[in-house]
Amino acid sequence: MSLLASLKSDVEGYETEVLAGAERRLAAPGLLAVIMELNGSGARYGFDEDVLHQSLLQRGFQTCRYEPGERRLRPLHGQRSGQGNTLYVRDPERLAERVSTARSFQLRTGVAV
Repeated sequence: MSLLASLKSDVEGYETEVLAGAERRLAAPGLLAVIMELNGSGARYGFDEDVLHQSLLQRGFQTCRYEPGERRLRPLHGQRSGQGNTLYVRDPERLAERVSTARSFQLRTGVAV
């Protein structure tokens, strides 16, 4: 398994630059997921977040929503989540199995996930 199975980027509009510097990491087959906040901040710096979104799709990632209570991935069929963070998954079946078999834990609210 790869040392880095996922990548989370929340850099207030500089996501395009982060991914430009992560070319090798994005190509690594062990990278299962990228979580990217695309909330329009990129426009402040001249970046088109739709281009970034399409770039991840072209790299073989699919968009999904994670339902923690169900421990399940739901496909978004190429759409962004609309809630800021979008989950891009390279191998949904592999990641779904990993999620379903992961150790559960209690949140401070008492909800088990």
